[in-house]
Amino acid sequence: MLNMLTSILVALLISVIINLVGFIIAFKFKTDKLTDFSYSLSFITVNTTVLALAGDLSLAKFTLLFMVTLWALRLGTHLLIRIREWGSDNRFDAMRGDFIKFLSFWMIQAVTVWVVSVSSIQFFNLKSSTNFGIISTLGILIFSKGLIIETVADISLFRFSKRNKKKGKDDFMQSGIWSISRHPNYLGEITVWLGLWIFTLQSVNLTQAIIGAISPIFIFTMLRFVSGTPRLEAKAEKKWGKQKDYLNYKRQTDLIFPSIKFIKTRILKRT
Repeated sequence: MLNMLTSILVALLISVIINLVGFIIAFKFKTDKLTDFSYSLSFITVNTTVLALAGDLSLAKFTLLFMVTLWALRLGTHLLIRIREWGSDNRFDAMRGDFIKFLSFWMIQAVTVWVVSVSSIQFFNLKSSTNFGIISTLGILIFSKGLIIETVADISLFRFSKRNKKKGKDDFMQSGIWSISRHPNYLGEITVWLGLWIFTLQSVNLTQAIIGAISPIFIFTMLRFVSGTPRLEAKAEKKWGKQKDYLNYKRQTDLIFPSIKFIKTRILKRT
């Protein structure tokens, strides 16, 4: 049976090892095919190992592990298919050949996995008694909604990009779920981790719940202010910033979260 400190250190060690091995292979062969897939693999391995070492598997714990694994497999498969289609990821063009910069990215990825999963998930897994009730069910529903949003957004964008590539075009996505958010995949990702955190609230104490909130807050902060929308918005502005249709799309469509005003407008248009 692991204590809390040991669990945290084991989770960090596993995440660092997986990403260090991934870095060595990626740097040696100058490939991007392992980078994002290792992110998903880290979540599965970290949480499966810690739960196994905790030695107390309940229905609630198995459900949480299943949700994390389902999310990770879905994301990892999508990213692997996408990178095989692209061949390379231009995010790493400036660092792929730089040992320090590339290693730094991989270690940041390792720490991200640790921070996101070590909070509420590890607290929950180490509980000797876990409950499965209304709050848990709410967490599952929110998680499921986020996973569906993220999946639909990723698939529709991937298909749209493939069609564009075949036609030699470089248009932006603005139909379907992309008409209600400029980054619906991030909306789904944030919702997924919010749902997972809510799922754990049935069993953790107040202090653990507050610390566990780091998980969805960290994901939101990274996607909204650090590595997500700032980079993509700057890239889109450079490509389509002078096009009238893009400017209209940007003005009418919220960045991540659809506003109440926007939702009401969409409903009124349909009635």
